[in-house]
Amino acid sequence: MRQVLTAAVLICAPGMTAALGYECAFEKTCVEGKSCQPSSLNVKITTSDEGVVTFSTGGRDMKARYFVDPSRETRSYVTELEFNTIFLLSVFDTVPARLTQHTPLMDLQSMTHIGECKEFP
Repeated sequence: MRQVLTAAVLICAPGMTAALGYECAFEKTCVEGKSCQPSSLNVKITTSDEGVVTFSTGGRDMKARYFVDPSRETRSYVTELEFNTIFLLSVFDTVPARLTQHTPLMDLQSMTHIGECKEFP
C-alpha cells in the first residue's frame, strides 16, 4: 500500500546550512499500539538558493525548521503544528532514518516510518 504524507516547506534555523537535498524511502511503518508493517513511502527534500528547504510527499505545504547536531551526524526537520499534526524527520549517518508523525486524528497518536535517506546535490 502506498502512503502519502503531507508536504512541508522547511526553513533553516538561523546560522544553519541545510543539506542540498535528500531522497528518502521508508519501507516500514510502526503505528502506536500496533505491530510494524511494510510500507512504501518516499520523501524528497530540496533546498533553494535562499535556504528554503522543501519536504515533499504530496498535497499540503507546512513551515518547519532544520536542525543539525554539532557533530553533523544527525540532521532533523520539524514542521510547525498544523491541523493538530506535527512531523519530525531525522537523518542519521549510522542508523536508518526516522519520520515520525504525531496527531490525535484517526486515533493514531503517533506513527513512525523507518527507512533510508540519500543525500543528493
